[in-house]
Amino acid sequence: MSDMHDIYYALLHKSVFNEDPEEALVAAADFGRDLMKHGIPPEGVIEIHQKAVLRLANAYPELTLQQVAAPLMAPLMEATMAFSFAFRKQRETRDVLEMQLARAGRLEAIGTMAAGIAHDFNTIIGIVNGYAELLIEDYPDTSNTMEYTQQIVTASLRARDLVVRMLAFARQTPIAPCSVDAVALVRNVLKMIRMTLPPAINVTFRHEMANAYTVADPLQVEQVVMNLCMNAADAMDGAGNLDLQIAPAPPLLHADGSLVPRFALIVDDNGCGMSADVQQRALDPFYTTKAPGKGSGLGLSVVYGIISDLGGQLDIHSEVGMGSSFKIYLRLVGQTPPGLTPNASPEID
Repeated sequence: MSDMHDIYYALLHKSVFNEDPEEALVAAADFGRDLMKHGIPPEGVIEIHQKAVLRLANAYPELTLQQVAAPLMAPLMEATMAFSFAFRKQRETRDVLEMQLARAGRLEAIGTMAAGIAHDFNTIIGIVNGYAELLIEDYPDTSNTMEYTQQIVTASLRARDLVVRMLAFARQTPIAPCSVDAVALVRNVLKMIRMTLPPAINVTFRHEMANAYTVADPLQVEQVVMNLCMNAADAMDGAGNLDLQIAPAPPLLHADGSLVPRFALIVDDNGCGMSADVQQRALDPFYTTKAPGKGSGLGLSVVYGIISDLGGQLDIHSEVGMGSSFKIYLRLVGQTPPGLTPNASPEID
């Protein structure tokens, strides 16, 4: 601490005796930031200034107030302002870290909860699947019941796999990614969920690329699309437009100057939209604005976790009464043949 007093006294001396006032102000700003780094409390800055002023007064009793008033105050102002800015920045950084730790804690809670219910849930799915397979055996191949029952089997198997993937996400366990085509996966998901959406929801899918290959687990991409679509349906209260699009996106610039090609998966709806406060908490686990029993608050947090795991980016734009737009940026592997835009016009699902 004595070194701090000596340093400040030296710069105050420069300011009072006009040795180098500009250098003294620069040094005072650096001094304020150093105090913050060393954990000196705000009142410590004033204390150091007071002691330096008394030391200067004892060393130079002939100095008048008129001579020293301005030169004494200027370094103090610089030091306190620099200290305050550094303090605010540290506080903001700490707040961000606390939010990240809180989110990590909630994600850990998801893992614990998911592990507890996974066995029972899979047992229920197994029962559904078993009875559906019995129905398949009892009805001829030409009947509509056969087709519908097969969809039940397919959906139940996907539900079982999604539980496994959610457990993997919550526990941060390794997955086995491979090269998958997002265009094909989105089309398959839409076929599966279209029957579960209200008839008044108009679904369109456009893709400006023949394919959009990325490295991921197929079920991860399917889960992202499914969660976003179901959230959009809820936001539109059973009627509206749900638009999905896959399009080229600007490449990501790495620190080494290399460019990483990307594509965008966009999910738009014209539902109720979200306020700024809701958007700020939308990715938090268990946070939901839906009525009790209508939502768990896990959908968007799982989406965010998967996208982060894939090294992607999620941007949300929403306004109350104007709908929401979710843009997911993922790494593009391989190249789409130039000029090939097989579906620039919407597919109606």
